[in-house]
Amino acid sequence: GGGLGLGNANCSSGTGNTSGGGGLQMGASNGEGRGLALAAPKTAGLAVANISGTYNVAAQLTTMTQGTGTAIIDSEIDYGTFTFDGLGAITSGTLRFKRSSLNTADAIAGLGSAVTTSSGTNTYSGSYSVNAVDGTLTFTLTGGITTGTGFVANNGDFLALPILGNGTGTGSRGLLLLMRQP
Repeated sequence: GGGLGLGNANCSSGTGNTSGGGGLQMGASNGEGRGLALAAPKTAGLAVANISGTYNVAAQLTTMTQGTGTAIIDSEIDYGTFTFDGLGAITSGTLRFKRSSLNTADAIAGLGSAVTTSSGTNTYSGSYSVNAVDGTLTFTLTGGITTGTGFVANNGDFLALPILGNGTGTGSRGLLLLMRQP
């Protein structure tokens, strides 16, 4: 098997870690059952040409930003499409998002404005590569999404990547799922 874990979730072939089973994991290496896990059989022998066409995209992202005397916690759902050229380029991508933000200092103070919502549309482009040996997938995207190593399943019909982001005073975790349109 192979797989991808979100948070401290862990995917493997029953070994309790990613060794031996070819699983992919996002988060801590000591999977303690917290978070979300996604697994699929490995697909070896793939190339960038196997990933082409338009894919429906769904993503979930949680970001925590530390401020002076507060922290902002954002929870976001994204959906839309990415188009792949079969040559290693993501030629277009449009994701609509709905975000809820919690200001912890305002929440502690009991302010009704502690939770805000926003929505909008972001556009993306970039590049991708596929490891022919184990079916792992990497993206480089413009537009503010940073991904870790994901996987390709069903000969390129399904893609899954972790969303990762770490910076000074901020961190993001999420999951990006893509299914090829017929």
